[in-house]
Amino acid sequence: MTRERAEWELFGSGWDETYDQKLAEYERLVKDGMLPTPKAGAAAPSNPKQPLRNKPPRSRNEY
Repeated sequence: MTRERAEWELFGSGWDETYDQKLAEYERLVKDGMLPTPKAGAAAPSNPKQPLRNKPPRSRNEY
């Protein structure tokens, strides 16, 4: 089922019609640091942060 159809069946409005409101709400959540945290067992994000691989290894004197 597409987002458009799901929203039409649930709320009687089109997904594209309410996109501006959805975007505004998402941007407010980001600005306020209120995005939901992933739950255990949830699917991984599509663009996970890559670890720093170019960092040189520490020498024994640094421990």
